[in-house]
Parts: sequence; structure tokens; C-alpha cells
Amino acid sequence: HSSPAAGPARTCHPASTTPSRIGDSRWSSLHHSISRWSSLLHQVRDGVISEARLEEAVARVLRVKMRAGLFSAGAPSTRPNAGEFDLLGSAAHRAIAREAVRKSLVLLKNNNAVLPMRADANVLVAGDGAHDIGKQSGGWTLSWQGTGNVNEHFPHGVSIFEGLASALSASGGQATLSEDGSFTERPDVAVVVFGEDPYAEFQGDRNHVDFASDDGLQLLTRFREQGIPTVSVFLSGRPMWVNPEINASDAFVAAWLPGTAAGDGIADVLVAKRDGEAKYDFTGRLSFSWPKTAIDVELNVGDPDYDPQFAFGYGMSYSDDRALGQLSLVSGLTGASTIDPGELLAFGDPLGQWSLYVNDASGDTRVGDSRARSATGAVAIAPVDVEAQEDAIIATWQSSGSVFVEGPAVDFSRQYTGDLVLELEYRVVSVDASVVRIGVGEGDGIDVTAALRGKSGGGWQTSVLRLACFTDTSAAMAAVERPVQIMSNGALAIELRRARFVPNPGDASCAL
Repeated sequence: HSSPAAGPARTCHPASTTPSRIGDSRWSSLHHSISRWSSLLHQVRDGVISEARLEEAVARVLRVKMRAGLFSAGAPSTRPNAGEFDLLGSAAHRAIAREAVRKSLVLLKNNNAVLPMRADANVLVAGDGAHDIGKQSGGWTLSWQGTGNVNEHFPHGVSIFEGLASALSASGGQATLSEDGSFTERPDVAVVVFGEDPYAEFQGDRNHVDFASDDGLQLLTRFREQGIPTVSVFLSGRPMWVNPEINASDAFVAAWLPGTAAGDGIADVLVAKRDGEAKYDFTGRLSFSWPKTAIDVELNVGDPDYDPQFAFGYGMSYSDDRALGQLSLVSGLTGASTIDPGELLAFGDPLGQWSLYVNDASGDTRVGDSRARSATGAVAIAPVDVEAQEDAIIATWQSSGSVFVEGPAVDFSRQYTGDLVLELEYRVVSVDASVVRIGVGEGDGIDVTAALRGKSGGGWQTSVLRLACFTDTSAAMAAVERPVQIMSNGALAIELRRARFVPNPGDASCAL
């Protein structure tokens, strides 16, 4: 799994062992792999990467393969069990996977001995990861980045909810699935399953380790206010700064990316036997130090400033009766430098290093306080209210001009090869122009006139456009000063709330 951009693989956790494959409509993944190799070839030929550096990397791979005996093992078809496909996913293999889940769980907090849960308890299982096998498996599953999968894609998989429900019902208890946390019968315990959405290479890179989502926190806070004991099961490819979530939990389990056997393996440890004793104890210990702040992207034993929230090797067992106090809520994040440069607009306002401009034949005019008019009055920007006061802007064209985001040049070539997309959240008010185009970087952009006319008056839309639609080479994305631009040759009115680069959801194309 990718690690934060500022902190190499040292803060990373191994990905799911679920195999990746190409099948059905997976040819885009193969295309992206070819594109990456093509880019590498160009970088070697251009001298960006020296041949010596490339040979060094290849030698390391060959050395590992030789030590593993692959060059003397014969063809795969000649090895033991070759062709015996019925062994894949066998009961014995699933039992090993279940054991691996049990042994990898790390208990970070267990105040008031909430865990293990009574076998006859009434348990509410909430959160967007509660019944999502794709999320608990992470990237490199059935799609390149692990996105777009549904539970039916994992025929032998067990969701976390399903595992808990099976274990509890066998002993007189019950588990109820409620992703949004609503209930009619008050539960004895609420298990909240949340964490990172799937990602694999590059698309998981970030410049800090703040979990940066309040979905789980909102549920935990609501249950705590109602006096319901809470257990957090956190899914992630790496340790992350989740102090607010830990504070709001009675028990907190780092489950990493446990894969398709997660449900049964987690239930084995979280649900007690009928006599109240634990079926299995927590034996997992941190293989990476847990960050005290969101900027602890490099955190290694032996560093002069080593000061983790939970040290390398930390992990509680059921015999530990120590209570964890309130953790600091100081994230360490300050200023616009912490904002991903791929976040362009949010609630109509430019983010980080970016500024918003309007343009006409007489030049550019910077937008301030969500308001501006171009030099000749051809284009204007004003704030509008959607769900909150002035949480979006409306851009209005009387004649030819453009609205664009601009800032210091940023290298978005990795976003290009990583198949990221431009995501726009907008509402088309009216379209009378003959040509409207959307551009990223240099070039003429994409003609979206017909699409916008079809969406006129249709309410708020969220559309994605592949970066590969704007240029056929990553080199053109190496120094982008205008990451998004809307150009019209006539009357147009469109409301904008958000613009950013995000992972391809799997169905992005060159059409809105």
C-alpha cells in the first residue's frame, strides 16, 4: 500500500492478500500498467532515471527471486499442486486466513473492560465498513485500486457484521446491522466499523496521516451521548492519527485490512464464550509506531525525536486492566501547506496555494471574497447559498471568457499515470453558448456543451473526467499552473461547489 508522500513505506501496513486479476472490464488496469512502463522507458531515455539506477533496481528483484529458488524451481506447471484449482479458497486455507486475522488485530484501548462482548449481548454494528468486504480487503482486489467492488464479488468472504452476527446468534445474542447508527431497540454495545477507503499504488499517497473523515466520529459521539458503550474497529493500510475517534471509544481495535476472512476472525476475538471467558486473546502488536500527531509521517524507533502515541510493539491483551486517558486533540496540521494540491475548490472557495480567476479579452481578474467581475464584464462570480450560507459560487458568462483556478506550477504527472480524475460538483443553470469547454493544464480542453445542455435545470451533479482525456502524455502534466478551467464563447450560468483530483471510481470517461 502507498504511504504518505512525506513518509516512505515506514508508515505502511501490508495490503490484503486477496489476489488481483484482469477480467471482465478490467482491461483499463492493463492499459495503465503499460502506460507506467512507457513513462519509465521515456524517463530512462531522457536521462531522468539513469541506467545504473534502473539496473540496480532490477538486480535487487533478481537477487530476491534467486534466493527464493524461483530460477531452479522449474515452470509453475511442473510444481506440486499445479492445476489443482479446487485447493484455492479451500476450507483449510480459509481457516489459516481466519487465524491470521485473529493474530493481527491490535487492541489499543479497552476501558471498562468492554471487550470481550458477552455472548448473549444485543450488539448494534454500524459504520460504512460494517458490511463491506471490499473495504475490509483494501486495494489490489478485483480492481486495480480496490474500488467498485461489492460483496457478491467475494463468494467466500465474510463481512465483519456477518461474522459478529453468526458468533452472537450461536450463543443467544444478536447483532443488528445499521450503518447510520439508528435503532429501535437500545443495544448493549455499539460496534462502529470505519476507516480508509480502498487504494493501492499512488492513490493512497498523502502528505500527513490525519484520518481526515468524521463519519466514524459522528457515530461514536452520538452513541457516547446516549450512554451506549462503543467499540471501534478501524480499517486502514497504515497507522493514522485518530485521537478524536480513540477518545470517543471505550475500546479501539486496529484491524488493518483483514481481508475476506475478517468477519469470523474478528468475532473470534471480540465475542466471549458463554461462560464470559475470551475465546481468543489479542496477541497482535504494532509493527509500526502509531503517530501522536497527524504530521508524524516519519516515526521510527531510534530517531532522536521519537515520541509516538503508541510505541512500536505496543498492544494490549485481555489481562491488561490499564485505562487509557484522553489523548491530545492537537493534530499538528497548520496552514495551507497541509492541503493536498489536488484539492482545488471546496464550498466554492479555492484551497491551499490555488486562487480563482475570471478572464475575458482584456485579461485576468482575481476573485476575492467569492466575488469578481472580469475587466469587460463578460464573466462574473458571486456567492450562492445551497445547504449553508455562501457554500457555493455561481459563474455567469455574458460573452466569451473563462473561469479558472491558478497557482504555482505543480507536477501532476503521477496523478496522470495513476489514472486520477477531475471531479466537479456543479449545477447547470442555463446554457446558451455554442461552445463550452473544460480544460486541465495546457490545451484546448474537452467540449462539454451538449452534456451541459442536457443537465441544464437538472439539479446538482457530480461528474468525473479522466486526466488522460486532456492530454496523451504525462509530460504535459509536469508543470500545471491551471489545474481546471471552464471556457465559454457565450451565455452560460453554472454553480460550482467543488473541484478536485480523486481516484478513478472505475467508470470515468471523457464525457460529463
